[in-house]
Amino acid sequence: MKDIRSLCLGNNGDFWTITAAALGGTYVSTLLDVPQNSNSVRNVIFYGFRWLLCFILVEFMTHLFYYNAFANSGLWKHLSPLEVFIIGYGVLNFMWLKFLLIWRFFRFWSLVNGIEAPENMPKCINNCYSLEGFWKNWHASFNKWLVRYMYIPLGGSRKKLLNVWVIFTFVAIWHDLEWKLLSWAWLTCLFFIPELLLKSAAKAFQ
Repeated sequence: MKDIRSLCLGNNGDFWTITAAALGGTYVSTLLDVPQNSNSVRNVIFYGFRWLLCFILVEFMTHLFYYNAFANSGLWKHLSPLEVFIIGYGVLNFMWLKFLLIWRFFRFWSLVNGIEAPENMPKCINNCYSLEGFWKNWHASFNKWLVRYMYIPLGGSRKKLLNVWVIFTFVAIWHDLEWKLLSWAWLTCLFFIPELLLKSAAKAFQ
């Protein structure tokens, strides 16, 4: 086991940028050291069954709803604002479901093998009523990594209005170095600031 860990740590460059973020914490303390003891066999089987239902839903959406085709082809430019909103909303839900399938597939097999893995999509996108809640539940383990290794060292909630710019810029570059991703990150920050200010004001009057 020690040889395997040394090989993982020493010979895999992607480990430092991907694995820790995926696990949401330090790698060495997590690798095969967290036994799966919180879920019974019945719960794990039901978890796999739910994944299968989600897979069927994705197949259903792919064949019957053409959100992504409208978005990628540019046809949305000729539609009304309401129709563009519906397409964007559909694309966002499809992306959430797609990532849920990816993460839960591997989490299911981790649970089967007795390894506790974090849930990356713990809450449905349509049950997130704020940007902060949305990002906490979208790739949740990566969010935990960002909080642990960036948000807190940068000053935490005391410098929240500045931290969001640094963190979302990092997230954009982490995905890929493209202007459209950086633009997405900075627009997200602009939308984030009013919410943060309102929450701070509400706390001040409590």
